[in-house]
Amino acid sequence: MKHARLLQTCALCLMMTATAHPASAQGTLVPEQCTVGIGGRPVCYPIEDIGFSFEGPITAEEGAKGYITCNGDTVAEKEITVRNHSSQGWAIMLFDEPLILPKGQDYRVSIPAGMLALESDPTVTNDELASDFNIPASLPEAINRIEDGDTIEELSWFTFYYRVETKALATNPQATLYRKINDEWVDVRTFPVNVTYDWDLGQAWVDFGGTMHFEKGGEYKLVMKAGTISALYRDDIVNEEASITFTGGYTEPLPTINYIKTNITTYKDFDRIYELKFYYDVPVKLTPGMMIKLLRIEDEGMITGAEPTLEQDDGLWVVTADFGGFDMTPYDGFIVSMPEGLVVSAEGDVVANGQSSTQIGGTTGIGNTADKAAAVSCDGRRVTITGAAAGERITLLTADGRAVCGKTAGGADVSIELPGRGLFIVRVGTTAYKITGK
Repeated sequence: MKHARLLQTCALCLMMTATAHPASAQGTLVPEQCTVGIGGRPVCYPIEDIGFSFEGPITAEEGAKGYITCNGDTVAEKEITVRNHSSQGWAIMLFDEPLILPKGQDYRVSIPAGMLALESDPTVTNDELASDFNIPASLPEAINRIEDGDTIEELSWFTFYYRVETKALATNPQATLYRKINDEWVDVRTFPVNVTYDWDLGQAWVDFGGTMHFEKGGEYKLVMKAGTISALYRDDIVNEEASITFTGGYTEPLPTINYIKTNITTYKDFDRIYELKFYYDVPVKLTPGMMIKLLRIEDEGMITGAEPTLEQDDGLWVVTADFGGFDMTPYDGFIVSMPEGLVVSAEGDVVANGQSSTQIGGTTGIGNTADKAAAVSCDGRRVTITGAAAGERITLLTADGRAVCGKTAGGADVSIELPGRGLFIVRVGTTAYKITGK
């Protein structure tokens, strides 16, 4: 990298005419620019050289020096080297070893007055030349083309931009997508981050691996944690946490997450509850801290709860809540309740389960029996009736007893879509079951 930055700047300045200052302003030698502090850009690299450019060749007094100060104290000084071209002159501080100045500080580079003169007219000399620059404590804040609060229907990738050149600092850098579920931010995806740069522009490119749709009204947040990337030439200048928050705007229906079976229907005795299992035929993950609960029928107050675990078994994803043989004999029935957002898709678009509940016992639920009884469960707005005898009539009613639809069991599971939210009754033969659509 030796002097590459200065040489590139020299080439740039040779092309700059519209913004160049005249070489002389009332007998004073005026610089075009300094190679540090341009446009307020932070200095995130070891400093090999600093130069002031002029419109026309220049000369320097013997022993003339430039100085770098911080809070009034001199931290570096170097004799001036002059390099002239046909239409441009440079006063340069060339350091023997690159300067790695402490970060998080403001600095000033200066050349005292009278040290430089215009080669064609030695009476034209410089006033004190000075340029301020900053070495930041961390990478400048990321620049996003999407603003917080924007509505996004779909994305295939997202890029955090930086005003400095960047590289990956972490091994296998990643960004995390969160979705707000029940007022909590839930980690739903992790994506690889490709880090690159162009001229004074760093890029951390989050690859979604394909087009991802964001459900209308859903709240999302994409986060790249602090320390994931650094300045290209200074590992100690790293990013702070970068994030963007947005709202989903995709209006087409997305696939739902529903379990395909549960072991509740195999229970013969509900006096003690051990493991309750729910089986999914698509990859899913669990939201930490959420529980499957056993509720009282009369007021839906919680009896007990268990945070489930997830495992794969024979191509299925199995959610297991272990209640450890909890004694249910004091209760005249209960409700197994799975909260919305407990189960989230692990691949493709981000979707979560709806609230589901299954009533056990009571006056309208599954009771203890030596014979297999029908089981009714509700997952969001999908009702599944398992174990109904072939030919048995199944009727969906509103809470006030009005029939909505009816089906006849054929020996396999029967599914009914609820017309809306609220309380409904499913009657299987002569047994009624209360369910709640969410």
